[in-house]
Amino acid sequence: MARSINLLSRTTRARRFAPIALASTALMTPGVAWADCTASGTTVTCSGTSAAYTNTASGVNVTVNSGASVTSPLVIGTSGTLTNAGTITNTGAVYGVQYGDGATITNNGTITSTSSTSGAGAITVGANSTVTNNGVLTAYAGTPAVNFGVNGTFINNTSATAAVTGNIVYGTNTGTNRAYFYNYNTAYGFTGAVTASGNITAYNNGIFTGTFSQSPVSGSNTVSFTNDVSGTFTGIFASGDTTTLTNAGTMYLYSGSTIGYYYTTGGTSSVVNNGTSSANSQLWIGTASAPAKVTIYGSYTQGAYGTLNIPIYPAGSATTAAGTNYSQLYTTGTASLSGTLNLNVTAGFYPTGTVFSVIHADGGISGDFSTITVNNGTNLLFTTFTKVGAVTSTSGTDYQFVATHNSYDTVMAANGANANQIAISKALGHTDGTVAGTTGLLATATASTGSDAATLLGTVDILSASDAKLFLDQISPEGYLAYATALRDQANLFHRTIDMRLKDQNSTHPEDGWWLTPMAQGSFSSTASTVGGYRTRDQITAIAAGYDFSGPNHVYGAAVNLSWDKLKYAPGNLNGTNRDYAVAAYAGKNFGPLHLTGIASYHMGKVSATKIITIGAYTRTATASVGEDLFKATGKVGFELKANGWTAEPFVGIDFNKGKIKGFTETGAGAANLTVNSISADRTEWLAGVSLIRSKGMLRPYVNATYRSKITGAGNTVTAIMNGQADTQFTVTGLAQGNSQVDTNVGVNFVFDDAGALFVGYQGTYRSDYMAHGINLGIRLEF
Repeated sequence: MARSINLLSRTTRARRFAPIALASTALMTPGVAWADCTASGTTVTCSGTSAAYTNTASGVNVTVNSGASVTSPLVIGTSGTLTNAGTITNTGAVYGVQYGDGATITNNGTITSTSSTSGAGAITVGANSTVTNNGVLTAYAGTPAVNFGVNGTFINNTSATAAVTGNIVYGTNTGTNRAYFYNYNTAYGFTGAVTASGNITAYNNGIFTGTFSQSPVSGSNTVSFTNDVSGTFTGIFASGDTTTLTNAGTMYLYSGSTIGYYYTTGGTSSVVNNGTSSANSQLWIGTASAPAKVTIYGSYTQGAYGTLNIPIYPAGSATTAAGTNYSQLYTTGTASLSGTLNLNVTAGFYPTGTVFSVIHADGGISGDFSTITVNNGTNLLFTTFTKVGAVTSTSGTDYQFVATHNSYDTVMAANGANANQIAISKALGHTDGTVAGTTGLLATATASTGSDAATLLGTVDILSASDAKLFLDQISPEGYLAYATALRDQANLFHRTIDMRLKDQNSTHPEDGWWLTPMAQGSFSSTASTVGGYRTRDQITAIAAGYDFSGPNHVYGAAVNLSWDKLKYAPGNLNGTNRDYAVAAYAGKNFGPLHLTGIASYHMGKVSATKIITIGAYTRTATASVGEDLFKATGKVGFELKANGWTAEPFVGIDFNKGKIKGFTETGAGAANLTVNSISADRTEWLAGVSLIRSKGMLRPYVNATYRSKITGAGNTVTAIMNGQADTQFTVTGLAQGNSQVDTNVGVNFVFDDAGALFVGYQGTYRSDYMAHGINLGIRLEF
């Protein structure tokens, strides 16, 4: 019975120790193992699968063998050691490993805590303890990976096989007490937060991603942080006490970083940025997408082997703010400069005169950068950043740069743009380097940075030269020229249909009647890409009908036509329809073998088009809807030669076109909308050709070929303005209709005496810029 009472008493003491193991002043008394971990004096060995283990004696040395698995908590008294080669796992609301003061923990295996509960973590140790990680040490994000008392030391060695996650939390260190943090791991590093109060020394020569946060306490406390040559620190650095920060590697300091912030006046902290001759240090203040203002309550010194990287982000206006549109290094003391400054500029719209104070020093600036680079990684075509240098004011000294927006036409010409692209780019904006000497959309954007013109130019300014050329081609009105050509082509097909009616009258007595002809024709063309060289493919569908009075030597009548022409611009961004309504009067008369014919028509139609404008990753859609009209007259003189039931007729003539697509303004594309001047459809041509038709029998084949040659005609230019601004006017050259053209019709008539006829035939149109093939068919009813 006595042994049972003694065992119960010792068990109660062991269990009572667990909740107070974190206290460095806890009374440590011998305990008893309650797991598969076995003790031999002060030596404890864990193998296999072990449950929680507690031993509150002082000086206990624990070894977790490779392959062993221990379920937390592992609770050990003061001056204990832990050498772990196995796995220690914590899923509860406590620390997985709990040691008292003077602990030495070496992790060569895995120690992990997956609990997110407050008070949980991977390791907690008392004062004067050291934790060395050579394996895997992880805690749930935001919970401690290691929680120290005073004088704690954490070491993450190069041999660690995964990133340390969670926080490293130090106690309050004042006087002679000090916290120490060492990270040497360049493969995985540390991800989390280091938090401390009072004195701390940190050395990073690996990967550190997260937060370094030190809070000031009363007394003369100091912070020493060294980011060595192989070190990469990324995150927020915030210290309150006097800080010495030395960067010889790479540091990315995000918004919220302040050095020595407790000393808000003057300050005694210092930041030194200097690498080696073979590896310059890199200090980044914020990032391109998240500019930062980093404040040093003290001085900044950059050596000859240091590089300061300042991201600049387009504000869209000449008014900028440090930490919002661009990064700034702010010191309450002095700034001593050398080495390299790199402006990492995000391409975008920067109005002329925009000022960036990338460094501010209350106590003044000495020295200067030996090298200044401006780099945005990809494109910085349209803006120049000029160094102003140190500018002194009552609030201190600013190291400044000023932005000057370049002329779009000058930039594009230097990058091999063609004449059309240069003309359009001048409408975007030309400048003599001053706000007063700026024209086009650039002037509007500069004066009103909230305007859509500024938004548009902001997207243009991120483009590479090749993408800028694509944008200029797509915004161009060049493709609208094809709609004037389409109007003439549709009118020409109507006249060709009537002309066949004038040539196939073969009755020896008067015959009046109706006729109806549907037709379809499609073009085949290449996609040449020189100035004025973009072609357009089209598909015409039409139906014509008429009534005429005829006899052996005359035909006269009236007709109507409805046609649709679907157009596809070669670059692929402009598609639309040219719809044409037409009425015509026609007449033909024979004076012996002399055959005279004439056709006059009036066309009124509508253009409907959609234009997709690609601006890098953005698109805008412009739509156009506008009326058109055309008067067309065709006259021919032929000489009929008849033999053996065939009639051959060589002829000459003239074709006259007078019309236009009316001026219009695109909608839907904001500042990219064009107001396009009217586009002339005028053209006069000489005609010459021959027709051959069988004039007897039921089956009457026919052939007709007409050669056209331009006498006069509209030019091949289009003039427009952008965004409704008169000073943006520009003219581009498009693909002109070829000077000559050949029209062919080949088919057969099925003639029923005194009743009418059916016919079917091929129709072709050939010119240098255009080739089309189609079919027409129809019926003629005679009374």
